[in-house]
Amino acid sequence: MDLIVPRDSSPNALAERHWLMRGSPVIAVDSVTKRYDGLTVLNSISLAVHEGQVAVLIGASGGGKSTLLKCINMLEPPESGKIYVEGADITAKRADLRQLRARLGIVFQDYNLFPHMTVLGNLTLAPIRVSRLSKDEARTRAEEELRRVGLEGKINAWPSQLSGGQRQRVAIARALAMRPTALLLDEITSALDPESVADVLSVVRELAAQGATMLIVTHHMGFAREVADRVMFIDGGSILEEGTPTEVFDESKEERTRNFLRRVRFA
Repeated sequence: MDLIVPRDSSPNALAERHWLMRGSPVIAVDSVTKRYDGLTVLNSISLAVHEGQVAVLIGASGGGKSTLLKCINMLEPPESGKIYVEGADITAKRADLRQLRARLGIVFQDYNLFPHMTVLGNLTLAPIRVSRLSKDEARTRAEEELRRVGLEGKINAWPSQLSGGQRQRVAIARALAMRPTALLLDEITSALDPESVADVLSVVRELAAQGATMLIVTHHMGFAREVADRVMFIDGGSILEEGTPTEVFDESKEERTRNFLRRVRFA
């Protein structure tokens, strides 16, 4: 399954997209609990992200959003519950985590680029080693993804020669180079200056417009309202409220959600 599916606005395309969103989810989290030193960080969380859907997680720092993404990528195995990617139980003891991580592209706030490799090296390492592409095939793919994020002229640059925003766009391109089924984006603009934030969010908007399946953690409420199909408010390790952007931002049912949104709007 490719990452990109058409996001056409025609009635037939919309009907097809709605059918896809009623089918089996790309990512399904079933009653997942995670604890650190006796502290419950995720409390029996369940959610689903369907093909072509952009789901956004909002909430105060420490609420469990980033931990949830790490559990979905099995960087932090949960204590209990199940996580499925395209129907496969990735929490099973014999799950192939190498293949899982090839199917779920994850981008963190601190880039995680290899400093001893050029941009080209960063983008071609996994496609060659994991997907078994030839060097020429991997380079072609790297060039394609760098064009997508507006950095085609930086293929031979070193990470130290790039701005923070450029490094984050390279990190997105690196994730896309594996042709993942879905992208997990964890506060990817939190360490950037305002101009770089705009550049990175523009890339994510374009991916959303192209039909990318994404689960995004962000503190940019305007951006969340704009790109999300579904918004989930996490507090204290639980999903307290979820719905469309209008339902969550304008018609919140939970007082805790309303208090959080009032604070972030006037922060």
